[in-house]
Amino acid sequence: MTMKLYLYQHCPFCIRPRIVAGFKKIPLELIFLANDDEKAHLDLIGKKQVPFLQKENGNFLIESLDICQYLNNFDRKPILSQEIVTTDTLIKLISDINNASKSVVYPRFINHPQNHQDFPTQSAKDYFEHKKEKYIGCFKANLRFPQASIDKTTPLLDVLNTFLTHPFASGDQLSWDDIMLFPVLRNLTIIQDLITIPSKVKHYIKNICQLTGIQPYQ
Repeated sequence: MTMKLYLYQHCPFCIRPRIVAGFKKIPLELIFLANDDEKAHLDLIGKKQVPFLQKENGNFLIESLDICQYLNNFDRKPILSQEIVTTDTLIKLISDINNASKSVVYPRFINHPQNHQDFPTQSAKDYFEHKKEKYIGCFKANLRFPQASIDKTTPLLDVLNTFLTHPFASGDQLSWDDIMLFPVLRNLTIIQDLITIPSKVKHYIKNICQLTGIQPYQ
């Protein structure tokens, strides 16, 4: 039985195990769920949450970092250290970038062709929009007036640009830092037409995409 990863295309937590599986070339069947399909989650794991992994024995594993650790050790050839060593400073920076950018990133998710399996119907789009507008406000307004979000995100990317030295995606090795950082940056590629991504950050995104087979949005 091939392992199955249930996920959304747009979800940064779902990108985490794809980094490990892609880098190690572990065969996974990716099963993209419609965003409003609560029943599929409840039937399989008893709650609405992604990602979740169905292992070869049929059992389910939830929580993105637990799935990453399982895949990391799956073939007894780990590519990541056994501990998550991401510094508090970097964790805060990743969180700040995500929070600053989400009001312009989220509204673009629902109509992007790459996310069609997440939002195959108007119902799925409406479900996501209604849920996220509680946190970021009106989608239409954020699409029309993105500058405030861009102005908050840009200086944070400049700070990140100074972090991107060894051991981040150095050569053909990955770290837990990459597991935490890349998913947020990959989602930023959906607004590359609006924001200037610094050179080291842009190179980092390209490098991880090449190592893992994960496609950017633009």
